[in-house]
Formats: sequence, structure tokens, C-alpha cells
Amino acid sequence: MKIVKMLLVIVLLGVFGCGDSTTGPSTTPPPPPVLEISGFVSQFEVVPTSSGNFADINYEVTITSNMRTTGCFIRVNWLNATDLQIGFTFLGADVTVPAGTSKMTNQDFEDIATARSIKDSRVEFSLCS
Repeated sequence: MKIVKMLLVIVLLGVFGCGDSTTGPSTTPPPPPVLEISGFVSQFEVVPTSSGNFADINYEVTITSNMRTTGCFIRVNWLNATDLQIGFTFLGADVTVPAGTSKMTNQDFEDIATARSIKDSRVEFSLCS
């Protein structure tokens, strides 16, 4: 009788202890990478026009992105000494940004008083995919 009980326990452990052999280990696919992109104005120059009322703003933006992205709208906000926005310009619309570090140059046209009061900037990215 003891042998029958022991055989029954062994059979039950074999059936219930092994689990379903048709199901493999459960793995969750890794999440898609998250875009990390930033930029700053790395060069900036105000060049007054011959009339003296306006100025060209020549600037370069250094962009760092962890992956290539497309469709970006890149806007540069011009800030005064108290960090208030006094103007903006679009560096580009529907721009492709490569992975790594890249540079883009552009020019803006402002009245001379606004151009000379620019003390800082903020680069914004939107619609990147």
C-alpha cells in the first residue's frame, strides 16, 4: 500500500510540477527608444544694417540627439537680460536631425533695439518623429 501511495505522489508531482511544456518563457519586448534631443545657440552675432534701424542676427545652433529623427520644427526664442522672450525665429520646419551632434546656421532680421537687447536664447523642438 505504501508503494502505491508513493507511486501516486510521484505521478502527481510529475503531472502538476512540470507545467505546460508548450508555453515558452514569457518575455516582454523592450520599449521603443525615447527621443532625447536638445540644442543651444553656439554662435551669435548682431550685424546692423546700413540704415541703422535693423540688424541681421547670424547664429548657429548645436543640436544633440540620441537618434535620427525627422519632421522637426526647430524654434529659437530670443530672451532679454531678465529671461523674457523678446522675439523668435524658426531655424527650420520639417527638418531631419541626425543622431549625434550636428550644427545648423541661420539668419534672422530684427529691429536694432530688439537685436541688441538679446542676451540669451532657448531652442525648442516639436513634431519630431
